[in-house]
Amino acid sequence: MNETTCLLKTSDLKKLYPEVFKSIKPLKIGIYHDLIAIHGEQNKKIIRATLGFWTQHANYLFAVAAGGFRYALDGTTCGEISAVEIEDAKNKLDKIHSAQVKENAEKKYRSQLLKSFESSGLTRYEFAQKNSMTETDVSSALDKATNERKARMEQRQKIVNKLEKSGLSVEEFAEHSKYSLHAIKKAVTKLKKDVT
Repeated sequence: MNETTCLLKTSDLKKLYPEVFKSIKPLKIGIYHDLIAIHGEQNKKIIRATLGFWTQHANYLFAVAAGGFRYALDGTTCGEISAVEIEDAKNKLDKIHSAQVKENAEKKYRSQLLKSFESSGLTRYEFAQKNSMTETDVSSALDKATNERKARMEQRQKIVNKLEKSGLSVEEFAEHSKYSLHAIKKAVTKLKKDVT
């Protein structure tokens, strides 16, 4: 076994094959077999799972939906994307977008409900009565909203910790990390607001 024979994650693929994975190019048909040939049969399941995750991600689907060429691991072109494949990618993106819009709306509703509850001074039972909801529905929504808030705060803290550890400016960190400039600035601003 050589050093590249391992349980491949998407971060590994980006390091090993930046020509196609870091720049998110549509992969050639049969790239799975190329990866098996390089990394061995023992990694077949993890390669399949990693490629499955990668090729269903919105960023990859955007690249396919744009049309053009498919690429081998070394970045050379290996065929074109068909009209059927372009349409399929667009349909998948529509489904992802619809699900994300619904999920974001639900999260926003729960967040607003939590803020309203916290400022009301009411018990959960009283709040449920006032808003014509069952206590079970209110409790479920408030618990989810609390967990989502906690997860957001932990993610912001993680971003800020990585930023501080890097010693880079916000703009430099955005260029060298997986986080967008907007996400980094928001994390810094929100954490400062939470502290004060």
